[in-house]
Amino acid sequence: MLSPNFFRAGNDVRIGSDLLCEVDLTVGDGVLISSRVCFIGNDHVIPPAGQPIYPGGGMPETHIRLAGDNLIGNGAIILGSVEIGHGAVVGAGSLVLHDVAPDTIVAGRPARVIRTR
Repeated sequence: MLSPNFFRAGNDVRIGSDLLCEVDLTVGDGVLISSRVCFIGNDHVIPPAGQPIYPGGGMPETHIRLAGDNLIGNGAIILGSVEIGHGAVVGAGSLVLHDVAPDTIVAGRPARVIRTR
């Protein structure tokens, strides 16, 4: 796990194997993060041709928050600064690009609302 500044977890948090964390991550109470979940920062800026693709320096700070009582399914990818609301569920293999409302179940690539809890 790589975390630029911090990884903060509440009580009763379970994390599966092969977690990838490239962001500042806050995890609330009662969260299950399944195996092979990725928390990835903002996308890279693609400069015009002739400029270095990776000029160095830092990328914009990215923070992801799991509010609590969440399930993040196996192989899910959470990309960019997003919040997963309290009680929300992210299906296995999903690609989350935007905030997820509380008590909402999302799945797919990109993730979309399936139903509420």
